[in-house]
Amino acid sequence: RLPDHHYTELFVRPAAPAMAPVIMTRARVDGIEGRFRILGVDVFAEGAFRDQLTSVVGSQGSLDDWMTQTGAAAISRTAAERLDVAVGDPITALFEGQPTALHIQAVFDDDSLASRDLIVVDIATAQALTGWRNQLSHIDLTLTPGQAAELEDSLAPGTRLVAIEDQLSETAG
Repeated sequence: RLPDHHYTELFVRPAAPAMAPVIMTRARVDGIEGRFRILGVDVFAEGAFRDQLTSVVGSQGSLDDWMTQTGAAAISRTAAERLDVAVGDPITALFEGQPTALHIQAVFDDDSLASRDLIVVDIATAQALTGWRNQLSHIDLTLTPGQAAELEDSLAPGTRLVAIEDQLSETAG
């Protein structure tokens, strides 16, 4: 995990790169076999990374609802079928045995295997669900080689830059 103040420190830098704070973890859903991936995001920072998210949330309710409704969640059509839920339905996510009520606000049109176990929530909801106060899983960044070298030199101990290609190969391997 990464202290979320690193995001703020990067954000206020002159010529700050495109970036988005992220919480990624796994949780169970009450009554369903297996675990689901919880993706906690800041929809205002997501445009450079997951550009469909804001349009999905906005298309099935207002962005205000997404930001103000406690436990708002978006899931794929395949996840909705697996959970047997629709927009407006509640689910209970269990992280380390602790329940958190989520409310399906949007179902996005994706039937890929990758989205079958994906639940997208606001970053604050993800922090509440996990108990990771003031912490993130990582920060997505779009960097030029020069920006990467400069940032690498200023990272806090225990923090590292990982190229998306390397991250994908670590996940796959």
